[in-house]
Amino acid sequence: MYGRRKTGFIYFLLLCFVLTGCSYTQLSMDELLVPPKLSEEQEEIYTALNNSVKSGTDIKLLYPSSGNYRSAFVICNIDEEPTDEALVFYSNQLQSSNTSSSVCVSILDQEDGNWVVKWELPGDGTRMDKVMIVQDQESRGTFIVLGYGTIMQNEKNFCVYRVDGDGISSLYAAPYYEMETFDIDGDGTEEMLYISSDAPKQSDVIFPEEASKVTAKLLKYQDGEMQIVSSVDVAPGTAGYVQFGKSMLPDESPALYLDGYTGKYYNTQILMFRDGVLQNPIGTTPELLEQTARERITRSADVDGDGVLEIPTVERFPGYEEYESADALYLTNWSVYNGQTFEQKYTSYVNTRHGFIFKFPERWKGVVSAKAEINRGEVVFFLYNGSVQNDSYELLRLRVVQVGESDAAVKEGYSRLYTQGQLCFMYKLPENEVPNYALSVQEVIDNFGWYE
Repeated sequence: MYGRRKTGFIYFLLLCFVLTGCSYTQLSMDELLVPPKLSEEQEEIYTALNNSVKSGTDIKLLYPSSGNYRSAFVICNIDEEPTDEALVFYSNQLQSSNTSSSVCVSILDQEDGNWVVKWELPGDGTRMDKVMIVQDQESRGTFIVLGYGTIMQNEKNFCVYRVDGDGISSLYAAPYYEMETFDIDGDGTEEMLYISSDAPKQSDVIFPEEASKVTAKLLKYQDGEMQIVSSVDVAPGTAGYVQFGKSMLPDESPALYLDGYTGKYYNTQILMFRDGVLQNPIGTTPELLEQTARERITRSADVDGDGVLEIPTVERFPGYEEYESADALYLTNWSVYNGQTFEQKYTSYVNTRHGFIFKFPERWKGVVSAKAEINRGEVVFFLYNGSVQNDSYELLRLRVVQVGESDAAVKEGYSRLYTQGQLCFMYKLPENEVPNYALSVQEVIDNFGWYE
């Protein structure tokens, strides 16, 4: 989604934040879900691993809870020889009874067509949180970043390993709360991000804002080691993040959008690399950060497909001003940050359940309201005339039905917009057009989009 994303790995951008609020025990993915059936190749790897461990141990596969790699098996080529290796994440029940770390990581390779354990790495937690693998074409090495979670949600640790012709070596380790890779400086290499606080690690404690400093750090691999080359403050009081959006600013410079939440509101900060340093202009300017605050619509999104994420804020549809928050319907305003100020681009209705948006034409803004017919999977837009109960000047109906129900909807006057999986997205225009506010079929098609 962002411009000029490149491969390679020299810099690491690492961001560190404190999770406020009560800590709690989080079940791992394998405790919440039935583990998926193993493929034939995974079965071979599992058998080789099982044969290598001490007799009487109980291997339990662990599944990362975030990131692109969600399997207990990551199979890819991490060294210079042509065959793939396999990273396997698991707990060794016999070992975990004697140590505080129950995560084990084994890297297997193929010899004469058989899988054998090549390296074993010590885990630093009780579950797998995230796995990132980046090929460094320039130095002909591979970086493996392993993030470990603990039984406390706000305590995680990561370790960076490098694989090259000399084997595997541990380069860097630190506590973190989120991390990501991204070419933040536009130099053609992919950086890595992690967020943490300077507060001492302590379970089940809420750190007051004045007691800890939350920072984003940029790490660079140079002279055979990882070095912090830049850092910037992150807004205090953030309880967590729902998205690290890889995108760019309107001037096409890379930018990482941090959609976070506090106790009540969501907000957005943007990390960028300018004048040789990491910057966070929104997060370090309370007045700007406040302009991104909203009660709902958690994530920024590229609603027009131009490669730039728009930041959402919300307002109530006309007529819902006195409603309870849970009963009101909301419009979403989408703005871009140009490096100094916000510029509003669109106003839309957002359906988070089915993942679509409908952008309002200019002539609708401030005069059109809506009501939801939940049992029918439908929203009705109408010209507001003093009450949301008065929808006599209807302008558009959007409806989501099962594909098998779409023929019946067509008989009711609906037309098909899109089919996605088992869902059909449909619309209906009124027979009696409202002058100056009626939509054409083409406007309906052009203004409908996806919120992913």
